[in-house]
Amino acid sequence: MNLLDTARVVASLREAGHEQVQRAEQADMVLVNTCTVTSESERKSRRAVRSAQRDGQRVAVFGCGPRAHGEAWKQAVGGAQICGSEAELLSLFGAKPAPRASITTLPTRLLVPIQYGCDNGCTFCATRLARGAHRTVPREEVLETVRAFADSGGGEVVLSGINLAAWGCSISTHPWESELASLLTAILEQTTIERIRLSSLGPEYLDPRFFKVFRDERICDHLHLSVQSGSFPVLQAMGRNYTVQDVEEIARQARRVRPDTAITADFIVGFPGETEEYFLQTLELVERVQFARLHVFPFSPREATAAYSYPDQVSEEDKRRRTSLLTELGHACSARFHRSQQGKTVRALKLADGTSLTSHGLRLRTTTGRQGQWVQVRIEQKDIVSG
Repeated sequence: MNLLDTARVVASLREAGHEQVQRAEQADMVLVNTCTVTSESERKSRRAVRSAQRDGQRVAVFGCGPRAHGEAWKQAVGGAQICGSEAELLSLFGAKPAPRASITTLPTRLLVPIQYGCDNGCTFCATRLARGAHRTVPREEVLETVRAFADSGGGEVVLSGINLAAWGCSISTHPWESELASLLTAILEQTTIERIRLSSLGPEYLDPRFFKVFRDERICDHLHLSVQSGSFPVLQAMGRNYTVQDVEEIARQARRVRPDTAITADFIVGFPGETEEYFLQTLELVERVQFARLHVFPFSPREATAAYSYPDQVSEEDKRRRTSLLTELGHACSARFHRSQQGKTVRALKLADGTSLTSHGLRLRTTTGRQGQWVQVRIEQKDIVSG
């Protein structure tokens, strides 16, 4: 979502007549979009601000940091313009929010926000403090954005949200109300977009209706799940509303309708109360599901969250060790998935950087085609850049 926020700000400033430059020394003002997911990401954001200030630049700070901890940011980076909202930032430049259809990351792909905020109250999460309550973007607004992009020749939309799969819920703690499947059906039936990619998904929202729609090959056979742990006691302590068995069933259903589905996941290690036995259960889940890729994060206590003051905090040494072990297993999972794709010929979208993007999310070095074209590529290990 931070990438989308940045793209929206850039589009808005361009429409107001401002120019984006490539180097900070060329700028009249440096804008820093901040992340507060972990204490490390917040430290990096502050370092970026201070670095620009040392170089004599005027700096404006926006994003999750000022939204969640505005006063702390004012004290930490005195002299910078701290903006608690995008509207406040844009007002510095006499700009207004740009139309959604103008917000692109690449001419061939469009990030489409369909949902904002979250009500779930996970005990470790500071993002919800910055992003506010769950809100759903109206169906017609989503369809209009996708339709306009497809009609202009765009190849892929990426449906995005803080809690994407909660689309249609009155509140995000009611997963049975999710209408993501009906939204996907409408996009498939009422637009000509060639490929739909989904960003991170909460497991509790993926019901049989979703997997019925997931059969359609215009939807990427790549599911990224916000799993977090393979131990049910840890999931309970995190305030997550699904079980380990739910995650395994999602993998089974996905591969039942699309056998080659790439399933990737986020995990947090070293959550308070995570014993060696509970950590082992996470390793075992990863092996059973055979994820295609993992994103692994050590638990980072965030002020104003319940887990910040939980007892049984895991030592930093154990966090580092467990992060290393799970990351290593994730690399093995990726290598195994890459081997399973070796030699297959697939349809891919040529991107601006010269790579081609497959439905699974693999980026491949390719020499054929021009940006925005669909190309047939043979997957070779040596050509895999990421994914």
